[in-house]
Amino acid sequence: MIHSAAFSLSLVVSLFVALAIILTQRFHGHLTHDSHSGVQKLHHAPTPRVGGVALCAGAVAGGLLLPEGTRALWWVMSLSALPALVFGLIEDVTKRVGVKTRLLATICSGLIFCVASGYHVAQVGLPGLDLIFAFAAFAIPFTAFAVGGWPMRST
Repeated sequence: MIHSAAFSLSLVVSLFVALAIILTQRFHGHLTHDSHSGVQKLHHAPTPRVGGVALCAGAVAGGLLLPEGTRALWWVMSLSALPALVFGLIEDVTKRVGVKTRLLATICSGLIFCVASGYHVAQVGLPGLDLIFAFAAFAIPFTAFAVGGWPMRST
C-alpha cells in the first residue's frame, strides 16, 4: 500500500511541476524553449525542454514515502543520477552540451551507482561471459556503460 502512495505522490508532484513549467514558460522560455529546426523536432509551437525537472521533483517526492530499506536504495539511485540530470539540464538551457558529454555524464551516473550501492551486473547467463563478470574490475565498468547507453552516431 505504501508503494502505491509513493507512486501516486510522484505522479501528482510530477504533473503539477510539469504544469507549472508550461504555465510559466513566458518567464523562462527564452532559456528553455526548443528550437524549431532539426530532424527530430516534433513540436510546432515553442516547447520547454526542461521536463526532467518535473520527473526529478516527482522522484524526490515519491522517495519520501518509501519504506526505510527501499528508501535508502532509492536515494542512492537518485543521487547517482545527478550527473545525468545536471548535464541534461545544462543542455536544455544552453543547448551547448554535446552528445558525447551527456553520454559520459550518464556513464558517470552509472559508475557512481555501482560504487555507492555495490550493485553491478554479475552474470548475463552466458557461461564464458559469466566468468568475466565475476570480476568487479570488468563488471562495474560494463554496468556503468550499460546504464549510460550504447553510443550512437549523431547526425
